[in-house]
Amino acid sequence: MTGLRAIWLVGPKTEHKFHPESKAQSEAFLTGHLPRKANERYRFVTYTARFGDGRIEALEEMYLPATLEQQGSAVTTSNVMMLRLAKGSYTIDGQAVTGTVFHKAGGRWAVGEPKGLIKRSGLQVPIDDAFMDRFVSIGEPDAAFAANWKTHMNGQLLRATAPVKDAHLVLWGTPATNPTLAKILPKLPVQWTAAKLTVNGQTFDATTHSLAMIYPNPLNPSKYVVVNSGHSFGTKDFEGTNALLYPRYGDYAVVEKATGAVKLSGYFDSRWQFAAAPTYAKDIAPILQAKCEGCHRPGQIGPFPLTNYKQAAAFHAEIGRVTQARTMPPWSAIPGYGSFQHERRLSEREILTLARWSETGQLEGKASELPAAKKYSDDWALGKPDMVFTPPEEFALSGNGVDVYRCFVLPSGLTEDKFIRALEVRPGNRKIVHHVRTFADLTGEARKLDAADPAPGFDCSIGMAVAYKRIGLGGWAPGLEPDDLPANTGRRFPGKSDVVMEIHYHKSGKREVDQSSLGIWLADTEKVKFVQKSVPIANPFIKIPAGNARHMEKASYTLPKDTRVTAVLPHMHLLGQEMKMTAVLPDGTERPLVWAKPYDFNWQTQYTFKEPVELPKGTKVNVSAWYNNSESNPKNPSNPLKDIRWGEGTTEEMLVGFLIYVEPRAN
Repeated sequence: MTGLRAIWLVGPKTEHKFHPESKAQSEAFLTGHLPRKANERYRFVTYTARFGDGRIEALEEMYLPATLEQQGSAVTTSNVMMLRLAKGSYTIDGQAVTGTVFHKAGGRWAVGEPKGLIKRSGLQVPIDDAFMDRFVSIGEPDAAFAANWKTHMNGQLLRATAPVKDAHLVLWGTPATNPTLAKILPKLPVQWTAAKLTVNGQTFDATTHSLAMIYPNPLNPSKYVVVNSGHSFGTKDFEGTNALLYPRYGDYAVVEKATGAVKLSGYFDSRWQFAAAPTYAKDIAPILQAKCEGCHRPGQIGPFPLTNYKQAAAFHAEIGRVTQARTMPPWSAIPGYGSFQHERRLSEREILTLARWSETGQLEGKASELPAAKKYSDDWALGKPDMVFTPPEEFALSGNGVDVYRCFVLPSGLTEDKFIRALEVRPGNRKIVHHVRTFADLTGEARKLDAADPAPGFDCSIGMAVAYKRIGLGGWAPGLEPDDLPANTGRRFPGKSDVVMEIHYHKSGKREVDQSSLGIWLADTEKVKFVQKSVPIANPFIKIPAGNARHMEKASYTLPKDTRVTAVLPHMHLLGQEMKMTAVLPDGTERPLVWAKPYDFNWQTQYTFKEPVELPKGTKVNVSAWYNNSESNPKNPSNPLKDIRWGEGTTEEMLVGFLIYVEPRAN
């Protein structure tokens, strides 16, 4: 739609809805500029049936991506339970069907709607969904909810003594105080007497606990009944920002009356049955073991271990928060933009499972369902290295303050060039070693800087800027295993060079010492036919204006020859928010390389492709980078704010997308 002139529509007395005439004009505008061709490919993804585009009516599992792809009469789906299409004959997931409405049962598609209750469009939860349409309230409502509704929603609660047709029903009190609640209670999936409240097999004292729940109204199954709940966000959230107005409960919750503490919460499945709550043994331990234990185990960089039930349960809320925010595990590459080895990314299902476990009581499960404990070794991963480099003395790190970047310089002892097939770093103190990068210095500059600093090594807070002056050898970060290159491939290790170990230290709160080692395995020089190299695609003329929360800069590079790309490495400093690298082939075809979003300076990662990316001569590699130089960036080092330009210091900025590739070895 580039180049279209947008229209400005202002409808009279619109409040929070479209004025009918404005809506008609808007739809006419969109329809006129987005024509649908008869055989046009259509793809739609949603996480909830509320936003199903009129086609996806129900999901097999809520809050996991449901996908619909259609081209003509050919339809493919994923995680879809019910579809509504134009009347006709279709092939859905390889099965021929004719009709308008289709549902899946037993893995097969059938015509018509499914029998019984299902979570469907307009009836798909969460509790807050009931307050996005007309509802009536029976009983004495929660005072805070009523006040917030009046103050922030600009409305009075519609009170009633009996259900109203075509309106959701909100009930307050107990079966003893609310006759309507008592009437429908036998058809709700809970048991509630004056003494006991039983929900999903767990029983609570009804005198000290209350129920909050959403369910199809037994008196009108096309509408909700909500019990003892308004929207699940509170006064402080209303007084904050719109970002805080998100659901706090699942589909049901047991709340302690005196404190408001949630003692049990959970979800109904797609057919309004209690969903099985995940357990640590069966569902959580395998995730933590595969994606988290590399850092979160005793003696490692993680601030707390996650190797058993008690440890995980103690941090359940934090685990749910950081995994849903995608800040942990540290893996910035977004899915669908490059395919990489050793991905630490959690799947949508894994993220949802961790959240559900946190919300549903952190059940431990059966010991028999626990995975076998993972064994970790302090030995070199590939056996004894050919060369080991260790600083001659320990480096002492104070307990408090900002992170430290320290470079240690060691003579290589090589008289001629060699080739590296693998490299591994063994941190001397895993509690403080955040990550390590290594270089070969041919200039002698690193040795001079080391000699000028009385402490072991020298301050190299310039970070990866050293890569421009030296030849990169490789790096290490917690959880990464060394890559063993094919027998016919190696990275150049120049003779008569110094080895530089750049170590990022993260302080532990007390004085620590470290003496890390670098192990190198050499390739057979006679067998090396391909050499791994890298090229920095950079823009040294960047200028990031003060106060700009989303400033973009670009760089590009045109390949002078056919290139086999094996990895990419985005690099910015503290203002960096995201970086995208894309290859545009000579015929105009685009190949995604990597999109690091959100970018994290403290977790810089080299992304190695599962399969090499072959790019022909003339391909243009574009690098786009976004920066936040405003007060909203907690990592912004400038106070007061100022324009930031290219520079080697951490408080300055960079834009570099490293392209790592292999090429035939020159004779």
